Amino acid sequence: MKIAIVGHFGGDEFYTDGQTVKIKSLYEALKYYLPADAKIDIVDTYYLKRNNRKLFFDFIKAVASCNKIIFLPASRGRKYFFKLFYFINILTKKKIYHDCIAGSLDKELAYHKYWVRYLNSFESNWMESPEQVEKLKEAGVRNCVYVPNFKHITPLSVDYLKNLTYSEPFRFCTFSRVEERKGIEDALVAIKNINRRCGTKKAELDVYGPIQPGHEKWFESIIEKYSEECKYLGVVDPNNSVDVLKDYFALLFPTQYYTEGMPGTIIDAMFAGVPVIARRWVWCDNMITNGKNGISYEFDKPELLESILQKVVENPSMITMMKENCLKEADKYSETVIIKKILKLLRIDNVVI
Repeated sequence: MKIAIVGHFGGDEFYTDGQTVKIKSLYEALKYYLPADAKIDIVDTYYLKRNNRKLFFDFIKAVASCNKIIFLPASRGRKYFFKLFYFINILTKKKIYHDCIAGSLDKELAYHKYWVRYLNSFESNWMESPEQVEKLKEAGVRNCVYVPNFKHITPLSVDYLKNLTYSEPFRFCTFSRVEERKGIEDALVAIKNINRRCGTKKAELDVYGPIQPGHEKWFESIIEKYSEECKYLGVVDPNNSVDVLKDYFALLFPTQYYTEGMPGTIIDAMFAGVPVIARRWVWCDNMITNGKNGISYEFDKPELLESILQKVVENPSMITMMKENCLKEADKYSETVIIKKILKLLRIDNVVI
């Protein structure tokens, strides 16, 4: 058995963005659970602009030698890979699986209606939310299935949570790519206003994540402007996310991207027992249940974040009562649960998990 995975692995560089982490998680899980005689070829689209000759030969080798191909394109990649794999499927009859990144595909189909034909030619299309599955079916895609994002993470122990205490200033964090549209400044404005109004330091924000190229000057100005409320603590190895997050009061996700898919940062927070306060992006309700494992607020009312933060710092039990629920929610995104589904879709039955 030989499987190819096509997507952005990041070459020799250290990437922690959701797309790269998802691809690497899939690769590592398959490598671990597949039989010893199975082989996995990697086609790293990182080399598209850096070494397209390597990418070309890796791609040709994988297509020629592998009987199953999984590809994971983001929005820009879909424009090229859908058509390419459609014709590969026609010419070779390979088993091709499309693992969708993010949550905007159903909207993209409105502008690229011919993609429906491409999607229907694949063995299956793996969507990150049940709603996206339904929307694609409405658009005419017959072979889509719900496959959540997952992480190879050991969850925090319940006993650790029971011994945690919180006091002012309450520590919040963001744990994703650092750029303007992730809403970091919205969070800082809210925290600064609360601290001013209360006349004391009620809350503070730690920012983690890679700084998006082109956003360095903006972020430098933010750090300077909100130096009393904010610290930047760099990039965290995805394998260490629970250790980094476990002591935080709550994670903030004030994204300005409505079509976020199933963000890995939310999954990290669940495994660390940390409730999430999030702007309600398109698939938010699949991951966050108000009052159970977090709090969400209307996407078109970002100003609500401030009032929510005010409430939780005045009534910390609103957050602490949800922490054990987060660990229960994490079960949905465990590697063993999701990889069983993926192996079934790949029609690989002789594996014990």
